[in-house]
Amino acid sequence: MPYIPYHSGSSSPEQAASPERMRSPEVVAAAVLPAVDVFRVVFPTDDLRPNHRVTLRNATDGWDRDVFGTYRDGAWVFEMERARYPAALEMKLVLDGWVWMDGPNVTLATAHDHHLPAISTTPTSWPTTGPTARPGCS
Repeated sequence: MPYIPYHSGSSSPEQAASPERMRSPEVVAAAVLPAVDVFRVVFPTDDLRPNHRVTLRNATDGWDRDVFGTYRDGAWVFEMERARYPAALEMKLVLDGWVWMDGPNVTLATAHDHHLPAISTTPTSWPTTGPTARPGCS
């Protein structure tokens, strides 16, 4: 059976090391691409794993553009190119494309990785009644 690239947000060690996976075109392309300096935004959660979608939106890319991460080892991980965000990243997380993280925008220095606090699906920081005000609108 041919390898069909599919990203569900998670994988097993067996899938990652399979012979089919190692021969796939994206593995070969990744081997020849130059390394990019990144910092990571890590959001640990067991409640909001796939089939939910957590994305990151920010002031630099525009509040309407989703930045997608990957879900691995119990956390959403967003790898951000340091050159694109030289000083700081002003951001919020968005759940399933419409529920904004409550509270003020989060500003992160780009000099190092960040591990955000874990939250569940029901605290006040993730309202369940509908979308919150978009950044800059409250």
